[in-house]
Amino acid sequence: MRTLASWITSPRARPVRTLAAVLLLAFTIECTIMLLMAWLWPGRDDAVGEAVVDAMLLTLILAPVLWVLIVRPLQQLSADRGRLLGQLFTAQEEERGRLAQDMHDELGQHLTAILVGLRTIELAEDLPTAKARAAAATEAASIGLQTVRQISRGLRPTVLTDLGLIPAVERLCKDFTETHGIPVSASIDLPPDARFSPEVEIGVFRVLQESLTNCARHAAARQVTVSLRHDGSDILMSIRDDGTGFNSRSLAGRSFGIDGMRQRVELLNGRFQIRSAASEGTTVNLFLPATRTAHEQNKSLPG
Repeated sequence: MRTLASWITSPRARPVRTLAAVLLLAFTIECTIMLLMAWLWPGRDDAVGEAVVDAMLLTLILAPVLWVLIVRPLQQLSADRGRLLGQLFTAQEEERGRLAQDMHDELGQHLTAILVGLRTIELAEDLPTAKARAAAATEAASIGLQTVRQISRGLRPTVLTDLGLIPAVERLCKDFTETHGIPVSASIDLPPDARFSPEVEIGVFRVLQESLTNCARHAAARQVTVSLRHDGSDILMSIRDDGTGFNSRSLAGRSFGIDGMRQRVELLNGRFQIRSAASEGTTVNLFLPATRTAHEQNKSLPG
């Protein structure tokens, strides 16, 4: 019963709800027209005229209703998709530019240090000097490798694929605190070996990643609290900060990050909520249908 109620209120069931509303409305209007005609024109025998009047009235009444329930949402959906597509292309170019800049600034610097170190080794006058310069080049190579790993983690969280959602969330919160100096308190109520479908895990991870990024960029928060749990059928995640907040209505349809999170969650048949007000912080809530994968369920069985 709970699953059915969740599905009925989910974005996936929106077309079904619209269809049911239109059919119910058409039935009600048709019954009302027929009853009115029977009351206003008793004993009528003009079947053709009755059908014409009935069709005209039904059309006139349903036209604005269908416009509001079907045409306008389709127009809005088309406009939203076009806007999101344009923002996606812009975000892709910005991401490529950022990666190019990071590779140029970070990797380029370390590779240059390694190259200079190798050349100085060639010019070393004795073995101890060569060893010392080789150690410096090795250190530069180690730092460069660490930089590559940091960049690759931003592109694809390997810890999520290899170890699962819990270590990935913990690592993300830890890295965020170390990078931005904003403490993150994470409360995770999941079995230690819990695994979900790749789409669900990456969806949860990206929503958390985007929410934390927004905290660092816009919220001026001093503390962030993350709650993640699983009730057997749904994953529930909440990200709350004590930052400046904003008028969530004013950003409706204008924030690529928020719209991207909402679209990602709705594609997985989940629900996304964001609540915020000026000087009251921001709370992001995620409700995502998810069950543990068959592999993990089998591991939890006795014997």
